[in-house]
Amino acid sequence: FRLPPCHSGPSPLRLALLAGPYVVHMMVEDDAFGYKTVAGPQFSVALHRALPNKAAGLMFFRFAPLFDHTGQFAIANRSMGTGIAYTTPTTEIGSALSINLEFEFISIPLPTTIQASSSATLALGLTL
Repeated sequence: FRLPPCHSGPSPLRLALLAGPYVVHMMVEDDAFGYKTVAGPQFSVALHRALPNKAAGLMFFRFAPLFDHTGQFAIANRSMGTGIAYTTPTTEIGSALSINLEFEFISIPLPTTIQASSSATLALGLTL
């Protein structure tokens, strides 16, 4: 989906709606945290903005409803994330440098407790 232009020429903004699988797997002994693998569909909304010199900025929000320990979906079982990214070309032949920052929260109710975790990820990437 592309936002309508706000001036003559193409819009520098692009809105994307995305969907795909979400899987988290931990290697722990004896289900130390009450689960080893959680999975479900994930849905994302991303706003991409073209910047000068072929650079780009991105903001996104992601929601993934997860299966509970009985194999059923429950709204309390979820992963939510939000983040920003910046990409800039480093050469004329297609190399690019990207910096990404994401915050994520996972909540998984179990029969006797609720497992929850929050994380922040900072990534630096170079496309060759």
